[in-house]
Amino acid sequence: KEEARLVFKNTTEMVEFFSQRFNFRYPWDKYDQVAAYDYAIGAMENTGITGHNDRILRLGDLEEFNPEFESYASNWNAEALVSHELAHHWFGNNTTYRSLASLWLNESFATYCMMLWDEHRRGKEYLQFSTWMALQSYLRFVEKERMIRPLEYRYYDTRGEIYNEQHTYLKGGIVLNMLRSILGDDDFFKALGHFQNKHQFSSVESSDLKMAIEEATGRNLEWFFDQWVYGGGHPRFEVSYRYLNDRKKIELTVKQTQPLVKGQGLFKLPIDIRIDGKGSSTHHIVWVEEQTHHFYFDAVEKPQMVSFDGKGVIVCELLFEKGLDELVYQVSNDELPGKLWALRQLASRWGGFPATIETIGSILNGPANWWLKAEAAMQLQNIQSDGAEEMLIRQLTADEYHVRKAAAIALGSRLTKGAREGLRRTIQQDKNTSVVGATLVALAKTDKSLSPEFLQGIASRPSWYNELRVAALMAARIIGDGKFVPMIKEHASQKYNMVVRMEALKAWAECAPTDPHMIEALLNASRGGIAAVRQTAIGLLAAMKIERAIPILEEINRKDGDGDIRKAAEDAIEEIKRLPQK
Repeated sequence: KEEARLVFKNTTEMVEFFSQRFNFRYPWDKYDQVAAYDYAIGAMENTGITGHNDRILRLGDLEEFNPEFESYASNWNAEALVSHELAHHWFGNNTTYRSLASLWLNESFATYCMMLWDEHRRGKEYLQFSTWMALQSYLRFVEKERMIRPLEYRYYDTRGEIYNEQHTYLKGGIVLNMLRSILGDDDFFKALGHFQNKHQFSSVESSDLKMAIEEATGRNLEWFFDQWVYGGGHPRFEVSYRYLNDRKKIELTVKQTQPLVKGQGLFKLPIDIRIDGKGSSTHHIVWVEEQTHHFYFDAVEKPQMVSFDGKGVIVCELLFEKGLDELVYQVSNDELPGKLWALRQLASRWGGFPATIETIGSILNGPANWWLKAEAAMQLQNIQSDGAEEMLIRQLTADEYHVRKAAAIALGSRLTKGAREGLRRTIQQDKNTSVVGATLVALAKTDKSLSPEFLQGIASRPSWYNELRVAALMAARIIGDGKFVPMIKEHASQKYNMVVRMEALKAWAECAPTDPHMIEALLNASRGGIAAVRQTAIGLLAAMKIERAIPILEEINRKDGDGDIRKAAEDAIEEIKRLPQK
């Protein structure tokens, strides 16, 4: 009861906030929230009642929802889940997509609504941080998968393809943030209110939203929907500038360099350009729509900074080479997304320079919010110097836990005695189990001598959702030694929640790939139970090319009631049969 009271305490305020934002009162008689053990999909917005996985329940800090040890923060925290599922009672239950192809009308909107709640609760800068995190996640996914796909998407074989977090949820959310910037707050929220009232209790598709925006604002956004809803991809901008001293002007060159392929062409967008000189700062909106543009701005002297989309509104990649002095200035003076971008440029291009270390140190020791400090600590992992390592070790005792977590993750790339000692000390002393988990995973990367007894001791500590057991299993997987099998095997049983079991199966396969007991555990897990655990087992059988799994997978493919599981089995059979012929 205490956990539920803490986690759900802001729900009534959220109901009022969304009701006013969308000019449409919460349309149902009641609202309940239930947390269930191993609720496999995380959360689901049934009308009038949301089901949550029980990992949403906890005391203390509510920043975590999933055990996460490779990044210092996530868009998905406990409060985000509460606001996301509640928002579906407007976007999903009041207006419902006509077909799964238009799922973004549910999930992109609910994702942006949780960012709106963050803005309401924490302020504009935290909204900028939320959208920046979402953009980084989307860009990493696209780089890995080489996927160009529209938000409205009809060509899928499984639900999982359309319920894609990086596209349908995160990219869709930041596309809506971009639409808000283009329309302005008054027109954006007026249009959403009109959409909710016009289509209450009915099925909708993307064209209905476009028409509602036109009716509410008088603005034709066909070009925007063509690019961002029906089209795929994103622009890749290469930007440069030079100061024309004789003419007292800045020449800004903007090129679109993304591949021009089916589904991804040139983009038309308004971009905010900020120019800072000594004692002055001006903003200019330029429209980019050609492959190359040259823009000219008056400037009585060479600028200290030219910031391209420093507010972080545009969904894009940015290549903009800058000198050390300008990046140092931008880190201190731009808006948060511009600062975060400049930080990464400083660390990657100018990491060996004292000014870079000094700039990062001033952030870590100054009054900045934790999100900027945590990113500054993370960027120290790209700077191979004694000064950077010493600074990271000091941050292991920072007041804010995200900063400590970032420092621990960054130290995982350092194969030094000082790094190992600092990480071990944090494991023993830190009271935040998320920090301890991230520190243990980092230590496993830099110290392969960790013993099963050491990992078991940490796994046995009390922790929310058994996150320290997950961290210990992940550490064992990183080290990849058969000595961990007894500890791993215990955690693969039904005694533990699904996240622990999935990590145990992955660790077991890595540490003992020929263990017949491990293979039998994978075969059993693939046959039935929690869908996420089954998919993990099926994926491991495919990756390890376990030929004896084929009959079981064929039966799953023929008979299983879950289309996503059938498709996973089909793909696994194909992968296993790729074995070279003898």
